[in-house]
This record gives sequence, structure tokens and C-alpha cells, in this order.
Amino acid sequence: MASPVRPLRFLARAAVGGSFVVMGWGPYLEAGPRAVKAAALGLPKPELAVTLNGGAMVVAGVALACGIAPRASSAVLAALLVPTTLAGHAYWNETDPRARAQQRTHFLKNLCMLCGLLEVALGDEQ
Repeated sequence: MASPVRPLRFLARAAVGGSFVVMGWGPYLEAGPRAVKAAALGLPKPELAVTLNGGAMVVAGVALACGIAPRASSAVLAALLVPTTLAGHAYWNETDPRARAQQRTHFLKNLCMLCGLLEVALGDEQ
């Protein structure tokens, strides 16, 4: 009987990589309010930073989804996810309880994604 590991690994990488393509596409096309958050962090040229971050998410997401250098693409996505999460979902700064809960949920979701990416980046299997 064939092992289900390979098809499941393919589907998992495609889903995670595809998610980053979707998440990066919007900021790549239009920095919008994300640039304001980047500026608040003191980043020089915040619109450019947001655009480049989005573009890098798209490229690395496509690579992961296609199984191209999965360890490297996962490592890149993990590195991009950290500042994105800290800037975009700083729930500890929220005073409204509903907004705080929502941002905490997004923060924890990103933390889970980060751990999955690290598992691929550091794992022994390709």
C-alpha cells in the first residue's frame, strides 16, 4: 500500500504556500494602511518595505506551493512572518476588548503558521 505522506506533504505545502501568495498579493499591489503601521515601527520608506515584503511572500509562497526549495522558501516565509505579525497583530496595544481578542486570534494563528514553517525549514525531509 502506498504511503499517504507524500501526497499529504504536497497538499500541506500547497495550502500554506498558497496562503502566503494570497496574503502577500494585496500588500504587493497596494501598501495601504500597512505602510502606516510600518512607519510607526520606524521603518524607512515604509511603503516600499510593505511592497517588498508582499512581493517576497508571493515569490516564496509560490516556491513552497510548487515544492521548489521547500526548506529555503519556508525559512524566508518564517522570517517575513515575524515582523508582519508583530506590526499587524500587536494585540497587547489594543484597548477595545473585541479588537484585542481579534488581534490575539490573528497573532496566535500566525504563530502556528510560523511553527509549521519552521518545521519544514528545519525538518530532515524534503
